[in-house]
Amino acid sequence: MAKMNKKLKMALIAGVVLSPVFIPVGTARAAEKPAESAGFKDTFLSFKKKIRSWFGPAENAPCLLDGFEDAEKDFGWETQGYVVLKPSLEHATGGQGACQAVFTVPSDFKTAKSASDLSLTPIYTEAQVLNLTAGAKTSKTSLSPLTVTAAVLAANPATVWTPSMTLSWNTLTRLSQYDWSGYAFLTLSVFNPQKKGVGLGLKILDGKGYEFRYLFPLPAQKQTAAKLALQSVADQRLDLHNVQAVTFFVDSAKEDKDVTLYMDDLTLVPVEKTAPPKK
Repeated sequence: MAKMNKKLKMALIAGVVLSPVFIPVGTARAAEKPAESAGFKDTFLSFKKKIRSWFGPAENAPCLLDGFEDAEKDFGWETQGYVVLKPSLEHATGGQGACQAVFTVPSDFKTAKSASDLSLTPIYTEAQVLNLTAGAKTSKTSLSPLTVTAAVLAANPATVWTPSMTLSWNTLTRLSQYDWSGYAFLTLSVFNPQKKGVGLGLKILDGKGYEFRYLFPLPAQKQTAAKLALQSVADQRLDLHNVQAVTFFVDSAKEDKDVTLYMDDLTLVPVEKTAPPKK
């Protein structure tokens, strides 16, 4: 009897220990699940958001590429000295600050006194310089910077002078979003204080080296909400999953003085998701 009582006790103990294994899912098992730590959940969501910012667009959230608010962090675009960027409190749209962008003209650099003195210009290719030096004229254009003599510049006025400002993966101010595939528009607020219209050029470069170019017409003395549909960029076979650089430029070859523009809030606007039809 004593042995039976001992076996019975062992069976009862085993039943108590093993009984949770046989509890149906969604009943007592769910009740026994410990509450999830709020701190862990917040950390996980924060990490997930960070990963999305690295590898893909956040859903239904605009991406501000540059708001031109921080004088130390937001003005590190590559200009090669042809565009002067300054913080400004004038014509700001999304915050307190904006960017005053001064696009130079050819006469700013024609200061050499002799043929041995050199000036930089962003308009001639190597082949063009050879032609120009030989006295031949050309109408071809290029954005590649090249050193030419002041005598050549004086004898052959620039047909195109395109000072530019570039935001990319290796500029001081970094391009913060490379994957544009989840966005519908690229927008920029621009004020043109000139008494005549100005064309603001845009160039987008992908990881394969393909370029897309576009021209925004800016009416005189008006604020313009420049807006580019990114579908038009995709239609030109640019890889919106891997955008490497965005450049703005102005053709100021025929201008008598520098062209000044005020820019603010360079933004990627997401694709609008429509609600599913009601059944």
